[in-house]
This record gives sequence, C-alpha cells and structure tokens, in this order.
Amino acid sequence: MNPFDYNDKPTDEMIQTMESFRAKFKELAEMSEALPKSRERSLFMTKIEEASMWINKSISHKIPAVD
Repeated sequence: MNPFDYNDKPTDEMIQTMESFRAKFKELAEMSEALPKSRERSLFMTKIEEASMWINKSISHKIPAVD
C-alpha cells in the first residue's frame, strides 16, 4: 500500500484498536495536567498527539481497502 493511501473503510476491529489507543493517549494527557506548565509538557502533549495520529495511520494500513 502506498504511504499516501488509506483504508477508507476501517473494520470494526480497526476502530476498536484505535479507540483503545485513544483512551491510553487521553489518560496520558490527563496525567500530564498534574505537571507544571512548561515547554517540556507542551512538547510531551505534541508528541503524544503525533503518536496518536501515527498509530491510527498504522492501524488503517493494516490491510488493503476492500472494494
């Protein structure tokens, strides 16, 4: 699969996996609120946002789209 393609019809399993990861990322974000506001905390938030997007892309590329 081309890295610029995506599976526009995610399976129920894919959606469940994405939701599981989203819950973990959300938990990390909520935990970080206890930390002092800082550049490092902002970078952490940016990186987990980025990781969340990459994991969803990875999951959506798990299998080719079926027509």
